[in-house]
Amino acid sequence: MPLGDERSSLQSQFLAVRKFATASATAAENGIDDIPLPSNKPALQRFILESALPMATSLLLVGVATIGLLLTDRLFPANLVPIVYLIPVIIAATRWAPGRPS
Repeated sequence: MPLGDERSSLQSQFLAVRKFATASATAAENGIDDIPLPSNKPALQRFILESALPMATSLLLVGVATIGLLLTDRLFPANLVPIVYLIPVIIAATRWAPGRPS
């Protein structure tokens, strides 16, 4: 980066932060936030949909990865095993992370 560009770079970053802050303030004024609305569903049904089903699906994905690794045991080196297990973890984290609306 040539000399003198630091100031314009900082100004553009500051502008992005200011736009984000303005959007956040507008969302707060309009009542848009991350607080989930109360549900009319029974407690057991909410528990199954919000906790048990994602957990079972995550375990199923890890099981599928394990079966796939057992079937391809001779084809791939052992150092790829952790990478294969990252796939179901990433899927579960992006779909069912705490605080993320369902």
